[in-house]
Amino acid sequence: MSAHLKEILDAKALTPQPTNDGIRLREKGVMEVQVVNPPPDLTTVAMKKLGRLSGMKDGEWTQVCDYLLVYPRKGKDHVIFVELKKTLHEGRGKAMEQLRRSLPFLEYLRSVCEIQFGGEPVSRRIAVQYLLIGERTRSRLDKKQSVSPDPARKLEKQDYRNIAVTTFVGSRVRFDLLVSQ
Repeated sequence: MSAHLKEILDAKALTPQPTNDGIRLREKGVMEVQVVNPPPDLTTVAMKKLGRLSGMKDGEWTQVCDYLLVYPRKGKDHVIFVELKKTLHEGRGKAMEQLRRSLPFLEYLRSVCEIQFGGEPVSRRIAVQYLLIGERTRSRLDKKQSVSPDPARKLEKQDYRNIAVTTFVGSRVRFDLLVSQ
């Protein structure tokens, strides 16, 4: 599906291919994170550039996450929904909901690929992950918050309304660390 998305999506919805430095995921005016050592066949979709169905009313059902990362591995398509927040403590509930409500967009893209390219994109299994990345956990530093957190403690998993969301705090992360969770 990764290669098929590159064929059907407009260039403005795709971020540049991974380089030696990795990929940069950014939400303008909010934050930027550097993901190092991504797989070369990774497709990164800026979800907000996809737009939405024009006939839908405004509401929570139109919320989407910031990025969709798609890559093939071991006969499956792996998908990671990514939401970026400057401060996790204050924006966590809305961020979790944005991640949860992004799944229908994946199903839509998968259906478009099936119609355009035949049955292979849909017949492959898909592994879905949800990832919330923040620059910091609180708007102000408190006495209990470490100034330079241990990288092993940066990843935390939390269940939210039938999805498991991995949370990462920082502005630089290895791709393999994200997908090993």
